[in-house]
Amino acid sequence: MIGILLCLLSLCLVAVINTSPVILTTTPNACLNNGKYYMVGESFRPTPCEQCFCAAAGRPACISIDCAVAMCVDAVKSPNQCCSTCPNGLNCKHGDVIIKMGEVYHPDKATACQCNFGNPYLGFGSLELKANCTSI
Repeated sequence: MIGILLCLLSLCLVAVINTSPVILTTTPNACLNNGKYYMVGESFRPTPCEQCFCAAAGRPACISIDCAVAMCVDAVKSPNQCCSTCPNGLNCKHGDVIIKMGEVYHPDKATACQCNFGNPYLGFGSLELKANCTSI
């Protein structure tokens, strides 16, 4: 502590200043994410693939969204979406030709190709979307 005595024209003031550190304790009632506060109970999305809500004591509780494989060869994913979409519907490929689901492609007079998603080839995290071609 520091004592200060200030006298001015026979009037004296005495002030005592406490120099020990002051510790402020607060109970958070909000979550902070990317510089923005969310109140307890409020939902927010830090990324397109995360859904969060501000839980008790200002702690966020989040889940991650897992996307199904897009069943097309021309899938697109915009930056504000979590999962890829098929803008041209379900499709597969034979060589460089994209075939829509339900359509038949004839690369020559003796061959018919079509998409067959009844039994797709599943590998280690991959899905082969090749057309099933048969001789006719």
